[in-house]
Amino acid sequence: MKLSKRILKSKFIISLGAWLIAAYIRFVGITTKWHRIEHTNLEEWRGKAFLLAFWHGRLLMIPYCTPRKVKANILISNHSDGEIIAQVQEHFGFGSIRGSSGKNGKQKGGSEAIRGMIAAKERKEAIVITPDGPRGPAKKVSATTVKIAKMLDLPIIPVTFSVSRCKIAKSWDSFMIAKPFGKGVYAVGEPILPENAHELEAIMNKLTEEADFAVKTL
Repeated sequence: MKLSKRILKSKFIISLGAWLIAAYIRFVGITTKWHRIEHTNLEEWRGKAFLLAFWHGRLLMIPYCTPRKVKANILISNHSDGEIIAQVQEHFGFGSIRGSSGKNGKQKGGSEAIRGMIAAKERKEAIVITPDGPRGPAKKVSATTVKIAKMLDLPIIPVTFSVSRCKIAKSWDSFMIAKPFGKGVYAVGEPILPENAHELEAIMNKLTEEADFAVKTL
């Protein structure tokens, strides 16, 4: 057991795993016929600071939802799987902010995360968050996320994806594992002002339902 844990924490194994996951995401991205639902054009937000929010269960294909010209930094928890997620996102040009936006954020590097988010705001870069991460409950926006939006005084733009070919993992977040050679939809919602951050959960769920329905009609 100890040997297995040491192997899984090996820098080489983590880097290899991140490369393989990134390669799979690219393969799915290339072989999927994508359609877009754009209530907002993210290209127009280049050089501006804002929060980009998606549900934890719709993480896999999010790199394809953000234009490469938009500099983005994903908020990643200090949980054990955080490092591999950070390295996967680096393959797609994302920066990373370590810490947590969850209800236990203070114990999981909350202060570090806040400093990183403030720095990203000053650089006029996007901050990517999962309001129900890192451990749920699924599709429920944490109170800390609402506080962050108001504290940073930044608009929130929700994004999601859905695909016709996938496997839904038996995990707390019902993680959607996209499969190649299918059809997919990326959906980008309208900006939510920080004073309306309490509406984020309903808006994100509606956007996800819109993407799921659109895939079925393609």
